[in-house]
This record gives sequence, structure tokens and C-alpha cells, in this order.
Amino acid sequence: MLPGITVFGLGIAFIAAPVTSAVLNAVPEERAGAASGTNNAVSRIAGLLAVAILPPLTGIAMRSAGAPLGPGFAVAVAICAVLCLAGSILAMTTIGGGAPTVVRGGAG
Repeated sequence: MLPGITVFGLGIAFIAAPVTSAVLNAVPEERAGAASGTNNAVSRIAGLLAVAILPPLTGIAMRSAGAPLGPGFAVAVAICAVLCLAGSILAMTTIGGGAPTVVRGGAG
């Protein structure tokens, strides 16, 4: 269980900043606020759905403190792994490799 959680945590840590950067660089500067808000909203909704849908779908039930999660946890991790793989394939095939946008900061 711990190796799967560790790999998942490292993957999230390595992907969060580049995804945010790609989203913000893909839109004109005047729409950066809307892009950032949309990126955050989609991220929060995905997390909410994962917490609300995966446990009943995989048979993870609320148990007493210290009780093991059971076989449903392995199924939930496998579902997350498949969804992450699908998302990475989708990103590789749909995100263009155009020139990066230079963002100039400051008023002046």
C-alpha cells in the first residue's frame, strides 16, 4: 500500500506546477485569471468526485480507527492509475508543442 501512495504523491508533486504553467501559458495574458480559476475549479471538482465516488464504487467503507481499508483500496488505486494513464495519453496527443509564451510582469 505504501509504495503505491508514495508513487502517487510524487507524481502529483511533479505534475501540478507544470500543468498549471501549461494552462497559463496557453492563453493570452488578459485571460490568465480565468484560466487559473478554471484550472483550480476543475482540480477541486475532480478531487471531490474522487472522494465521493471511489469509496462506494470500490467497496471502501468507513471503519473504526486503525482498521484496514480492505481489498477495495487496491481497486481504487488501480482505477486512479488507469485514469492517470488515460489523462497522460490524452495530454500527449492533444497539447500542441508551440513556442512558449513570454509573460512580462509588472506595471511600468
